[in-house]
Amino acid sequence: MTTMSTAHTKATAWVHLDHKTRILELKELVAKGAVTEYQDILAGNIDVGIAESERLAIATKLPPEALKQILLLTRVRNVAETLVTSLKDEADLIALSLFAKSVHTRKNAALSINDKFLLEELREQVRDNDKTVFKTVDQRLNNLEANIK
Repeated sequence: MTTMSTAHTKATAWVHLDHKTRILELKELVAKGAVTEYQDILAGNIDVGIAESERLAIATKLPPEALKQILLLTRVRNVAETLVTSLKDEADLIALSLFAKSVHTRKNAALSINDKFLLEELREQVRDNDKTVFKTVDQRLNNLEANIK
């Protein structure tokens, strides 16, 4: 998948590059200021022949803000399920629950929130907008209330 932001960059025959060269090419994207392309590659939105396990290994080493950007962009279920657990800041998890492109990211972010007050707020914010996240948060709150009783 090529996005508007990748249309201007030179095409790289990623399949023909060895592992070290692929990693160097990724670093070069960042150095050139092509951060969006870098994030799209790690999110799995642009296939450049880098194995998902390699992309996930790189992404898990990134700072939380960069990880959040990748999670906002990804549409790949496994990327969402794997990387959401790396985020600990509940404000980031709320943002992902509300704004991520992938329902898998939104749902997994909602499942990672532990604060009852934040869950109640999130439930109200998604009530009429996101059926999956609403149902997930509602079940989570019901389970929390059942455990208290």
